Amino acid sequence: MPRKRWKKATNLKTYLEPEEVSSMEEEADNLRDRLLIRLLFRLGCRISEALALTPNDIDFDRGSVTIMHLKSRTKLSCPECGARLGINHTFCSRCGGKIEKALTQQQEHRRQRVLPLDNDTLSLLREYIRRGGPVIRDGKKLIFGINRHRSWQVIRDCAEKARLPKLVTPETGKIHNISPHRLRDAFAVHAVKLDDSGDGLRLLQEHLGHASFNTTAKYRKYLWSYRRCCEHTWLNGQLIPAAQLAGTIQVEIGAKFPHLDFGVKVGMRFNSTAASCVSTWLHALDPPPFTKSSKNLQPRLVQRFELALLALDDTYRSRQYRYGDAVLMDDSLINQIAGVFFIDTKCCADLLRLSANVVSSVKMSDTLGGASINLLHPFTIDNL
Repeated sequence: MPRKRWKKATNLKTYLEPEEVSSMEEEADNLRDRLLIRLLFRLGCRISEALALTPNDIDFDRGSVTIMHLKSRTKLSCPECGARLGINHTFCSRCGGKIEKALTQQQEHRRQRVLPLDNDTLSLLREYIRRGGPVIRDGKKLIFGINRHRSWQVIRDCAEKARLPKLVTPETGKIHNISPHRLRDAFAVHAVKLDDSGDGLRLLQEHLGHASFNTTAKYRKYLWSYRRCCEHTWLNGQLIPAAQLAGTIQVEIGAKFPHLDFGVKVGMRFNSTAASCVSTWLHALDPPPFTKSSKNLQPRLVQRFELALLALDDTYRSRQYRYGDAVLMDDSLINQIAGVFFIDTKCCADLLRLSANVVSSVKMSDTLGGASINLLHPFTIDNL
């Protein structure tokens, strides 16, 4: 079956602004739809959590709502030795046996959190309940009483009426309609703008109900700084002095994230040393991107997985690997690639896996020694 090709976007708008969410509310046909949009954004909750809300979950006296989150996971293990398996494993990494049928075990994780609600939303909820909005489904009185499919239709239709552009996933370039989860993303990005400190992210992790801190940390925009380094360099067609480049990026950070504590939380973390590391790596690319030729590079926004592939290509050259040879994704390889743009190793591994689904010249496979990656052809700056 041929791999599906996603259309590349030229306007990389990745999340909604609060004003755009307000315009969606104004286009809602009824109070229920307006309330759904508002709760998804102002609580930052999942759509499954919003649809499971009951009137008893709302504490009007304290101005809070209790969220119950139930997630079911399937654990796969080897029938011979009991080792944990991934969904695509053909052989066991511990005993080496071929997996004909893995043992499955269902695990349920139930978590509860209490989130604050503003007075305007509480008033809206009171009015909705007074009008008899809640619906009884399967013996349970639910605030909304609609299914996931209908909720997606509501969000999509309100976004189209408000004439909002579709959103794009920066890592893949895939264009999406505005969905309920994009309202949750908008809340998280807005929260990070207000407080990007470590304590702020921990509080956001608890508010969003993330089990892993890495899931919350994806909303940080530091990688944006390194990507802008490359874009400025390519736009100028030559290497820029590190101090000048860092100063330019710092000014852009201050304009793009005005709510951040610029001097302490951002400015000190992106300086001439960081810009110099990116410039040195760009200068070492083979073939060099800044030689005079008839082909001019066209500046454009760069996806994160493309930067990971450039670093992977550089690793193939520096380690004298042959293109087409599978390379084990061990700690040494991941650390070398992740170090280029100061991203954590888990994020780097995820970007490489993503590239295998998007770029035809990258293949991934599972071996007895672990996951391996195969770069079939050079991935140079001309591919961008």
